[in-house]
Amino acid sequence: MSYKKIKNMTAAILLGCAVLSQSCTSWLDITPEAQVNDKKIFSTPQGFKDVLNGIYITASGEKLYANNLLFGFTDVLAQYYAIPDETHEFAQLAKYQYKDVNISPKIDEMWLGVYFCLSHCYNHTNILLERLEEVGPDFFEDERTYYILHGEARALRAFFHFDLLRLFAPSYKADPGYTAIPYITKYSNKVSPQKTVSEVIDSVIVDLKAAVTDLEGRDPIFDPLYQATTGSDMYMWTQPMPDRNEFLSYRGFRLNYYAVNALLARVYAYKLDKKQAYDYAKIVLESGVFKFTDYWKITSDIQYRNRILRPEIVFGFNVPRMTKMFEPYSPSYSSSKKWLTIKNSEQMFEGSANDYRLNYLMEHEILAAFDRPSCIKFVKPENADEMTEEEMGRIAPMIRISEMYYYVCEYLMDSDLNGAKTELQKLRNAKEALIANSPAELEDVIVNDARREFMCEGQLFYFYKRLGRKVVDESGNYTMTEKDFVLPLPDVELEFGNRLSELYK
Repeated sequence: MSYKKIKNMTAAILLGCAVLSQSCTSWLDITPEAQVNDKKIFSTPQGFKDVLNGIYITASGEKLYANNLLFGFTDVLAQYYAIPDETHEFAQLAKYQYKDVNISPKIDEMWLGVYFCLSHCYNHTNILLERLEEVGPDFFEDERTYYILHGEARALRAFFHFDLLRLFAPSYKADPGYTAIPYITKYSNKVSPQKTVSEVIDSVIVDLKAAVTDLEGRDPIFDPLYQATTGSDMYMWTQPMPDRNEFLSYRGFRLNYYAVNALLARVYAYKLDKKQAYDYAKIVLESGVFKFTDYWKITSDIQYRNRILRPEIVFGFNVPRMTKMFEPYSPSYSSSKKWLTIKNSEQMFEGSANDYRLNYLMEHEILAAFDRPSCIKFVKPENADEMTEEEMGRIAPMIRISEMYYYVCEYLMDSDLNGAKTELQKLRNAKEALIANSPAELEDVIVNDARREFMCEGQLFYFYKRLGRKVVDESGNYTMTEKDFVLPLPDVELEFGNRLSELYK
């Protein structure tokens, strides 16, 4: 498959419709076709594949995981950026003014966008799961295809619900009994009841464990041929073979077996079950599939640099226009009015002048007037060739192996502080000594490393929230309240869904 095809991939998204179809010849070559009914689209194995592909494509849109839930909305909440003035589109969001006229629509977009993936139209997880269970494994060319479809669909359902929970409800640590969001498992016009934070997490775990069972031993990741042709790079099929099914390729862009285990680690960590988080994180780290990026690839000239550390990504969405979406926010493009520069970088990297994330993943020379660097993970270098840019610039990272190391360290630090420090040192690969004489001090180190690691990837806000850490502004005098960690439910959801919003009465 050519990179041109990947680059030109499009999707037809129709909100509020009764039917939608997206037909494709392969996972990365999508062409919208005419609307068809439920019966027709699920009349062939290819139809099931098309629907699953459509879910991934919907989620990778600008209003969800290619902007708002990546470098945009959630990273503003984490106070990564120095907002230049009050006219900036994120000025009020940085102050947690969720009811602001410019911010409230963005919140509605995220809620509706995620639930679109779950329960609106025909390209959603629940309809797919219902139809899969109706036809059974014998409907497909081999039973492996059925179980991969089923496993990924259940994992996606869990993934979407968990992120909604992390946005629209207090953390498990703050209030496990809080009336949170519904967990939708059936396609229906009826209003689904809200569940507590604890109940939603339990439902997420059930879905993810079922997905693990479906994918274990069946995911192409376990296939020696797949491993031989991709190496540690699951975002490429370096030697396409005529007898291979492209639907089973590019596993880094799918919720593969190890990505589901990584999600279980994330969920258990959120539930404060350090042992379970450790166990699932170790499955990922000990798989041998994911590697630290070669140092020479990080330090190469900018046009060849692996800016997103691709071998370390366990799962990411495919976004062919990723660099284009980031363009207005990068100071590299001087005409922009949306610049997002990194604040507190000196404090973030204090004592770590040789950290590659400081020296090679950030730009330090563009905005001298602000005296602040900017993140270049999604910036297209001026002289980058097409192949390099397609390889490095089209992935929206969702899960990294670094996150797995954090969970390992968090579990070990209570009983084996030196062992925890050793694990974190593997991740940091730092020259400087890691100073931490207590679990509390090591947690501080982990949190600060996460600040360096998750720039422009949307995960730091959730990291703070899970641990109950305070977020302060650049002057250090603004402390978030419990309410600031919880987005308000959309008004339409409160009115027509008869929802409770305990923090926004």
